[in-house]
Amino acid sequence: MILAIDDDPEILSSLRRALSGIGCPVLTTEDADQVFAILDDQPIDLLISDIDMPAMSGLELVRRVRTIHPDVVRVLLTGHGTYDAARRAINEGEVHRFLSKPFDPGELRKIVSEALLRRQELARQSRVGVQADRRRALQTQLETEHPGITKLKRDGSGAYVVSEARAAWGSAALLTKRFAVS
Repeated sequence: MILAIDDDPEILSSLRRALSGIGCPVLTTEDADQVFAILDDQPIDLLISDIDMPAMSGLELVRRVRTIHPDVVRVLLTGHGTYDAARRAINEGEVHRFLSKPFDPGELRKIVSEALLRRQELARQSRVGVQADRRRALQTQLETEHPGITKLKRDGSGAYVVSEARAAWGSAALLTKRFAVS
């Protein structure tokens, strides 16, 4: 889902028209405070924000969104972009793209498509990170229950070194399972 904010209702209308055919719902608001309520309530993938707004600058908005909802991809619109504004937006708000107004609808759709692909990649990376965290937690639990089981040692030839106690424990466990199944 896309959320667009601009203090100009005509720009919001233009954004809705330009994005109507991409197959992704578009929510719009003129109120920066409403952005946070929507983000807390809806699964937003992409935020498109004007940089110059009366209550809160778009730069401040994307900076705060980055902190509270880091998985939301951010795009800034500006009527008079400068190199400094673009640099700050990228560095402080980790903005995906910086687009000048008036925007070309085709270019906007291309940028939005790229941003949504970026969001999918971020979601995939997040899932991979969660899986890695689970794996580490399971390894820690296994090591706690069976000290030394995840910290294997090798001898000079590269063969694993197994203590007598570990070998006996493993053999007994295998024998118990073998006879328990029979």
